[in-house]
Amino acid sequence: MGSNPNANTPAGLTEYLFFPRFTEFDTIAGAELRLTHDVDLNTGDYAVIEYLLSGNWIKLGYWDPQDIVSTSWYNTGSSAVGDAWVGNPGQMVSTWPLNFMYKSSAPLILRGKLETVSGNKDGWNIDKLEVYIPPQNSASPVKVETVEYLPVPEQNNHLRTVIRNTGAKILDSCMVEYSVDGGTTWTTPEKVVFNPPLIPRKTASYEFLAPWVNPTSGPHNVCVRTSLPDSKPDNLVSDDTICMTITVLDKIVMSQDSSYCNNFDDPALSPWVTLNTSVRDGLTAWELGTPNNPPLVSTNSGANAWVTNLTGNYKRRDSSSLFTPVFELDSGQVYSFEFMHQFSTELYHDGGTIDITFDGGLTWKTIGTNLYGATWFNTNFVTSLDVYNPGWTGLSNGWIQAQINMSVDTARKAIFRFRFASDETVHAAGWAVDDFCFYETDNSNKVFIVGQEELEAHVGVGHLHPNPTTGITQLPVAFQQNADITITVRNTQGQIMMVQNAQGSEGINTYTIDTEGWAAGMYLVETLTPGGTDVQRLIIE
Repeated sequence: MGSNPNANTPAGLTEYLFFPRFTEFDTIAGAELRLTHDVDLNTGDYAVIEYLLSGNWIKLGYWDPQDIVSTSWYNTGSSAVGDAWVGNPGQMVSTWPLNFMYKSSAPLILRGKLETVSGNKDGWNIDKLEVYIPPQNSASPVKVETVEYLPVPEQNNHLRTVIRNTGAKILDSCMVEYSVDGGTTWTTPEKVVFNPPLIPRKTASYEFLAPWVNPTSGPHNVCVRTSLPDSKPDNLVSDDTICMTITVLDKIVMSQDSSYCNNFDDPALSPWVTLNTSVRDGLTAWELGTPNNPPLVSTNSGANAWVTNLTGNYKRRDSSSLFTPVFELDSGQVYSFEFMHQFSTELYHDGGTIDITFDGGLTWKTIGTNLYGATWFNTNFVTSLDVYNPGWTGLSNGWIQAQINMSVDTARKAIFRFRFASDETVHAAGWAVDDFCFYETDNSNKVFIVGQEELEAHVGVGHLHPNPTTGITQLPVAFQQNADITITVRNTQGQIMMVQNAQGSEGINTYTIDTEGWAAGMYLVETLTPGGTDVQRLIIE
């Protein structure tokens, strides 16, 4: 439809083009008017879209120069009638949301208005008019991972998915199920109820009730699919399924293989895993190769060692971990845990430690203290390691051996991690690890016993994430049974910023700390539990 298609538009013209009536918007969310058109107007001329409301014609939309709510809707706010198309913007697609029609039983009556003062231009030509209706009800899985930080072989693990509302309406619920390794058998669909409901494009996580039963070591293709958003057919089935590879750690049975050694040069041995300490898909500094950043300039043996940075200094505010395979341990047996390492870090502020987990990384316990001989930790605190945790810090002056004897109180599947952390200030060459060995021993001298009362206390406090943060951070806490805790946040002057008393229920509970309005800097987050006090540093940017 064109204004005077075979000649220029005359001056002094006012004309209207009436569009069809559009009805039944009352159940439609997110509708949008799309207009493909060509505008070529002279001085004083303008074009607008109007709609009929209570007997009066009202201009539809306004000039949105940054296209925040629209696309190319008008190109000025200073025409004779304010917002309008003027001049010669040429051919374009203009869009305007019709949200004001949602839940309205009235018809949408539209017209285009062209008014010329000077005329003598091509005018206004409309090539296509469309009322776009987006998918109304749609739920899409966008991620799948294990609840356990590290999936453990041959025992039940648990899966978590992230679901996004990809429909135009608020999403209250949907069904979700999963399948492993391309199997045609899916788990029984579980109903997810979102509280609060999900507005469009927002996400929420959900932990499956059905466990992932006894997965074997190695990579597995895990698929999740959603259905019946708000108990209605899904209007966008193309995004209902996601598949991701989840690798289950290898297992070493110590009763069969009484020793395990790895110099990181044998490709036949299972590779170790490196991840961010607290954010599974975050950055990690550990690299495998030959160190080449003084004073870390060689391996202890062979061509490869694990280093926090092969050719440069470690990152500021680093939080990286290197994880071993799963070791199946017997109760009462003493094991020697030993490796060669060298380090160059900011004394007492940056460094590394050794932790152990029996629950796939949900909770961790540091192995030993600095009282376990000259071959173990050289300090009882590294401030970047949760303020007070022991570890190695400073300068090793070359490769040295680390060794400790340890045992567990009952048969367990254990994973060890080499955890490194740094603060904002000085950064140096870092930490290098080589020639790791773990084996049964008869040496009962200074045995560090990891007991059930230590690792399976009523409450296990996880790490703050994200940390650093600019607003909200979360603190996961694992409860073996219902218990009361108190979370207190203090600034570096000791002033209390927040106190939260809470009762946790069995399982993993997540507590939100809102730091909005707090000054940038470091804060201490103290969690008082029946088993003691956990203290962590929180950095606000």
